[in-house]
Amino acid sequence: MPGENTEHQSMLDSIENPVIALNQELKVSYCNPAYARAAGLKVGEMLGRYLLEIFPQKTGDDCHRAYLEVLETGKSSTAVGMIGNQYFNERIFKTPFGILSMAENIDHLKRWEVTLDSMVLNQRAVFDELNDAVIVHDVHDNQIIDVNQSACDIFGYSREEFLGMNMGELTADEPPYNKEEFLRWLKKPAELKVKRMEWKAKDRSGRSFWIELKSKRMPIGDDIRVVAVIEDITRRKYTEKELRELYERYEGLFENPADIVFIHDLAGNFVSVNQVAERITGYWQEELVKMNIQQLASEDSLKLLRGFQYQRMPQYQSSNYELEIVTKFNTRVFLDVNISPIYKGGKATAVLGIARDISKRKMRELEAIEDAEKLANFIDYLPDATLAIDMEGRVVVWNKAMEELTAIKAEDMLGKGNYEYGLAFYNRRRPIMVDLVLRPEEVQQYYSIVEVDKYTIISEFDTPYLRGEGHYLWGQAMPWYDKKGNLIGAIESLRDVTERYKSRQALQEAEEKVRRDRKCLFTLIDNLEGLIMSCNLRGKIRMVNRKFADLLGYGVEDLPGKYIAEIIEDSSNRLVGDRLLDTLQSNGSNIYDVVLVDKEGERQKAKVKIRPVLDEGNITGCIMRIEEAEKLKTQ
Repeated sequence: MPGENTEHQSMLDSIENPVIALNQELKVSYCNPAYARAAGLKVGEMLGRYLLEIFPQKTGDDCHRAYLEVLETGKSSTAVGMIGNQYFNERIFKTPFGILSMAENIDHLKRWEVTLDSMVLNQRAVFDELNDAVIVHDVHDNQIIDVNQSACDIFGYSREEFLGMNMGELTADEPPYNKEEFLRWLKKPAELKVKRMEWKAKDRSGRSFWIELKSKRMPIGDDIRVVAVIEDITRRKYTEKELRELYERYEGLFENPADIVFIHDLAGNFVSVNQVAERITGYWQEELVKMNIQQLASEDSLKLLRGFQYQRMPQYQSSNYELEIVTKFNTRVFLDVNISPIYKGGKATAVLGIARDISKRKMRELEAIEDAEKLANFIDYLPDATLAIDMEGRVVVWNKAMEELTAIKAEDMLGKGNYEYGLAFYNRRRPIMVDLVLRPEEVQQYYSIVEVDKYTIISEFDTPYLRGEGHYLWGQAMPWYDKKGNLIGAIESLRDVTERYKSRQALQEAEEKVRRDRKCLFTLIDNLEGLIMSCNLRGKIRMVNRKFADLLGYGVEDLPGKYIAEIIEDSSNRLVGDRLLDTLQSNGSNIYDVVLVDKEGERQKAKVKIRPVLDEGNITGCIMRIEEAEKLKTQ
C-alpha cells in the first residue's frame, strides 16, 4: 500500500482474517499472510500482479462486480466469493489508493446449509461425518432427541445422558446469559431460515465457554424438529484489541520463530497458539484451541500443572518451569516454559506462555544422570548455577556456573555447613532456598514462594550482596534422592534475571506514567469550558468530558465504545454512518444542527461544532463540541 505505515501493516499481518488491498486497476498492492494461505500462495507471489491474472475464475463473479462498484461509487459493499477452495464473506471499502477487502470465512456456514438439506434424507450418516456438534431437540419443550459424537466431545456427556436432558441445561446460566433467555430464543419462530446466536455454555465438568449456535426448524420423519449446530468460539471471543495489545506488549516473543507462544484461560484451556506449536506438538492449531494444556502433559508433568493456581499469580510476576509433553505421534518433548498472568479489571483472566523445546538438552541430562554418584560431574556442566547440600546442610556440589555467579571457587565452599553459602548472597549466615526443601518451617519467612508441587519450589528474590552489589535471581529447589529413592539432600539452581527484572520495572514505571498522564488529560478535559466529545472515523466514541456525559444522563465511562448514532440524530446525514470522513475532508471545522438523545430517550436540539483530528497529516477522527451560545430546548 503506498505510504504504508509499518505499525498498521504489522497489525494487518497479525490478523487471522484474509485482508487484501487493490489499486484502481485491481492490481494487488498488499495482502496479509492469512489471505495468501487461503489462496494457497505466498505473499510475494501475489504482490504487484493483477487479481484476475491470479484468479481468472473471479472474472464476473459477485466479488469482482462489488470491487468495480466500490471503485466507481466510493460506497462500501459486501459480497460472498471463494478464496482458494473456501467460501468467504468480503467487506469492501474505498481507500485513497483503490479498495481494501477484509474477508470472513463462512465455509462452515455453507456446509451447514447443504447439511440441513441432506439431513432430511439421511440424518445419521450426516451426523457421523460432521465435525461440528449437532443437537436435535423438540420444538415445544426443548427436550433433546438426538446428538452426534462431536456434541458428546464438546460437552462431555454420553449420548445416553444427553437424551435425558433439556437444552436449558447446557447454558452456563451466568447473567445476562441465563437459562430463561436461552430457552426463549430457541422457541422464537425461525421463519424457515437459519438462526444464529452466540451464548455462554457449560460442559459436564462445569467449565463455561462461548458457543455459536445455528438452528433451523425442519421436518424429520413425521415431526417438526429443531436442528442446532454448535461451534466452540471461545478463542474468537478474545477481542482483536486485547490480542493486539498482547502482541505489542510481547512483540519480541512473538517474533521468535523457534518458540511456542500460547494463551490459555485460568483452567488451562488454550485460547490461542502460534504455528510453532503445530510443528512441536503435531496437532493443528484448530485442534489445540479445543484442548487443555493438561491433555498434552505426560503423567509426571500432570502433578506439576495441577499444582498451579494461576488466579493467584501477582500481576507483573512470571514463572518458569519445565514440562514434558506427549505429542500427537506419541513421542516425548521437553519444554522450558515461562508464564505470565494477563490481568483485566484488576483480576487475572488468562495466562501468556512461551515454551522452548529443550528435548535435546533434556535427553542429554537424563542420559547423564543414571545414578546419584554422577550428579556432581553432571551439574558441573549445567548452564544454571547449581549447588547441592546433604542432610546436614554441608555443601557437596558447587558447579562452575555457581563459581561464576558468586565469584567463589568450589574448593572454598565444598564441605562447609552452618549456612556458609548465605554469605555469598546476603553477607551473613542465613538459610537460602535449598534449605526450604529440608527445613521449610525455618526458611519460608525469607521467600515469596510459587510452589509447583510438593517436590519442587520456585521463587524470585533480591540478593543485595552478590559480588558486592544487588542482583535479582530466579531459583528452583528440589529434593535429592539416591537410586533407591532415599532422600539424601537438596539441590538448588539459580539464574541471574536482573536485566529482565529491571526491564519489567521500567515497563511498570512507564505504564504507571501513562496512567498518570491519562488521568491528568481527562482531568484537564473535564475542566474545559463546554461539552466535548471525540470519536473515530467510524463514529465510535473515544472519550467525553463530564459535562457532556451529565447532559445526556450517562456516566463518563458509559459513553466510550458507543457510536454517535446512538446519541445523535443528524437529519443531514453528514455526521453519522460512513460519511463522516467525507464531511471532515470537504468542510473541515463547521457547525451542524442535530438532535441529542439522552439516556432516557429524551430528545434535545443542539448546535454541534466539529473539528477534524489529524495524525501525521491524516484525519483519524473528530472532536465535537456543543455550542453553549444556543441553549438546548426539549422538543
